[in-house]
Amino acid sequence: MDTIELNERERSLVCNVLGYLNFSSGNFDAQFAGTWNDLYRELSARRYSELWKESIKALDAELRDLEKQGGAFSDSAQAKRVLEVLTTSLNEYLVFHTDSLFSLKASYLYNSLFMAKIC
Repeated sequence: MDTIELNERERSLVCNVLGYLNFSSGNFDAQFAGTWNDLYRELSARRYSELWKESIKALDAELRDLEKQGGAFSDSAQAKRVLEVLTTSLNEYLVFHTDSLFSLKASYLYNSLFMAKIC
């Protein structure tokens, strides 16, 4: 998997998202949704066409780095599982709704707030 070089702001946002994914009980949190939205805004400046893929890629890469450092993320099983389920859910969502969403691109559907809600 290709890695994305994150700047300090992006890394901070990614760490905040990962913290929620790894330590939350799963209740919706508006601040978490706002953080994911900020991450999308930062990544969109790079002109990625599929922000949802790039955000997951950044989260996955940073999680692996944080695990190596130990500390709070030495046990990141919950965040790993959420990222796995998120990826599977997004693929299955399009398959399930293909009859009504066939004309829409995943990059349109998978906006930051949708991603936060899925998590």
